[in-house]
Amino acid sequence: MIRWKNIKIPQWVIHLLLVLNMGFYVMIATVDYHHLYYKDYWLAPSKANLNGYTLEISPAPMYYVYMAFLLAEIMTTIGIIISSYCSQRSMPNKGKIHFLMIAAMLSPMLLLSLRILKILKGDDPTPLGILLSCIFMSIAVVKYGLFDPVKNAKNYIIDNLKEAVIVTDADHRFLFLNSMADKIITSINKEQGYSTDDKIYAFIQGSQDFFDWKDRHYQVEETVLKDNELIQGYMMTIVDVTKIIEQNHLMKRLVLQTEDANRAKTNFVSNMSHEIRTPMNSIVGITEILLRSRHSPKEQEYLLNIQSSGRVLLTIINDVLDCSKMEAGKMQLFDEPYDTCSLFHDLRISMENRIGHSGLELIYDIDQDIPCKLKGGYGAYPSGHHKPGE
Repeated sequence: MIRWKNIKIPQWVIHLLLVLNMGFYVMIATVDYHHLYYKDYWLAPSKANLNGYTLEISPAPMYYVYMAFLLAEIMTTIGIIISSYCSQRSMPNKGKIHFLMIAAMLSPMLLLSLRILKILKGDDPTPLGILLSCIFMSIAVVKYGLFDPVKNAKNYIIDNLKEAVIVTDADHRFLFLNSMADKIITSINKEQGYSTDDKIYAFIQGSQDFFDWKDRHYQVEETVLKDNELIQGYMMTIVDVTKIIEQNHLMKRLVLQTEDANRAKTNFVSNMSHEIRTPMNSIVGITEILLRSRHSPKEQEYLLNIQSSGRVLLTIINDVLDCSKMEAGKMQLFDEPYDTCSLFHDLRISMENRIGHSGLELIYDIDQDIPCKLKGGYGAYPSGHHKPGE
C-alpha cells in the first residue's frame, strides 16, 4: 500500500518490516522448541466439523506482541487507503477499489476478533479471513486494475497534467476530474456558488471556447464520447494559454517596433539619397558643359573621369532610392511619353565615355521601325539621366 500510494519512506523501513515478519514466522514454525509464542497447543474435537478436530492454543507473550504488530500494520494500511480515498476527488472505480482494499485488510482481523471475544464459536476463523482477504485483493487487481503498471501510469500522467481534464456523462455530471480540473472547479464553485455540475460545465465552456478566471486565460476544447452514434458523455480539456497570449502580445509589440525602425531607416536613406543626388546632378551637368570646350588631353581625361564617376554614383543613388520606395510600398511606375532617339543618343554618349581610350569601337544599329515616341515609367530611363524635359 505504501508503494501504491508513492509515499516516500527510507528503504531500511521496508527491510525492517520484512525482517520482523520473517522473525515472527520463524518463531511460529519452531514452537516445539520454545514457549515464547505458545505456552501449549493441542487438538480438540471440532464443533463445526463432525469427527474432526480443531487446533487450540494457549498464548504466550510473543503471541500478543505479534498480534499488536499485525494490528499496527493493518491500521497503518487502512489509514493509507482512507487517505487515498479522501485525497482523490474522482478516479475510475474509486469507491469499489478502496472498498475492496479495506475489506481485504479487515477480514482476518474482524473474524479473529469475533473469536477472541467468543462471539464466533467453533474453529479458528483466521484461514477463512485470509481467504476472503485474498479474494477481495484478487478482484481489485484483476477486475479493476489495482497495481496494473500501465493503467497506473496512465492515471498518473493524466492526474499530473498541467492541462485540466474533465469527463462527464450525457447530462454533464462530472465523472472524472484530474488534479488541475479539481482545482479550477473548486475555485469556481467557491466564488460563484453553482449548485449543479452542468452549470459549472456551461460556465467553463463559454461562448467562444475561451474563458478567463483569476487573471488567467484558458482555452477549452470539448470532445463528444460516442458509441455507435449514442452520446455517452463528454470530455473537456482546459489549457492555460496565459503565457502564449502574453508572448503573442510581446511579439506584436516587437514587430511594431521593428516596423517603426525600418520606416525610420527607409526615410533616412531616401532623404539622404535625395540630398546627395541634387549636387551629383549638378556635378555631372557642369562636367558635360566643360567637356564641350577645348581642354588639354590631361584635363579632358580628368573631366571624363569625373563625368563617369558621377554617373556611377547617380546609378547607385537611384538604386538605393528604388529600394527605399519598394520597402515603403511607394514604388510607382509612370506611363509617360519619352523620345527614343534622345534615349539612344544618351546611351551612346554614356557608353563611349565608358570605353574611352580602351581601343574598343562602339558600333550600334537602330531599327528604323522603332517609334520615335514611346510610353513608360521613370525606371525605363537609364540611371543618372533625366526624363525628357528635365
